[in-house]
Amino acid sequence: MNYYRGRMIAGSLALALVATLMTVNGMVSAPKVKAADAESPSLKPELWKGLVTDDSLKLMLSSQTDLIDKTLKSAGTFRRALKKMEVAGRIVAVLGNVEVLRGSDEAAKKGAALRAAGLDLTKAAEAKNFEDATKAAEAIKSYPDKIAPAADAKPTVWTDLLDIDGLMTGVATADTEVKKPIAATKPADFKKLSKEAEPYALLLAVLGAAARDYESDKNWQKWCDDMKNESVGLAKAFNGKNEDEAKTARDSLLKSCKACHDAYRVEE
Repeated sequence: MNYYRGRMIAGSLALALVATLMTVNGMVSAPKVKAADAESPSLKPELWKGLVTDDSLKLMLSSQTDLIDKTLKSAGTFRRALKKMEVAGRIVAVLGNVEVLRGSDEAAKKGAALRAAGLDLTKAAEAKNFEDATKAAEAIKSYPDKIAPAADAKPTVWTDLLDIDGLMTGVATADTEVKKPIAATKPADFKKLSKEAEPYALLLAVLGAAARDYESDKNWQKWCDDMKNESVGLAKAFNGKNEDEAKTARDSLLKSCKACHDAYRVEE
């Protein structure tokens, strides 16, 4: 049987882009994750200023607020989608941390408030508390113009925002969306689905950049960089509604995933 343990979690993250292999199925045991230090490249403002723009952040956040709105239509819809809300909250928290790292002082404080609201949403989903989830969602939707800035804007290490299971779930969630236009059989469907998939391709790039903190191995970090760069290319192809370029970018992304998968897979 093929499965992953300890450091081999790198292979399972890559495989999440090929097929959704989750720890909840008992096939992966999560490693002990060390928090990144303050000098980690994944916490450098210049990385995030180059990777994320105001427009791309707005696009990624909008994809999550749309999902949150649909899920919070009633207490019933909320209870049926608790896991989705947990994931959405984590993703919002990640995007808030990105803003802490790339923004000016005031923008960074608003990013910190967004990060806190995302974590509040996750906690509310874990507690199955509809009222608290609604309050957290209102705070998220008030960003950036009406959200109350946090008292300070200290960056949070990525491993504190997402444990390895959360990271894998985020990758698998995003991958589910980017596969849809690639699988479309009609050009019109590809164009329509590309618009919805673009923010998730951008999110894969963000998660790839953040994922460097989860493992110090140079090969792992190279594949994280590949994931980031190839996901950016995929997002650009979706933005340009270019089906051939999207398929090429997707193939390149999967090749990197397979290389990581093959390197870290163990046989038993």
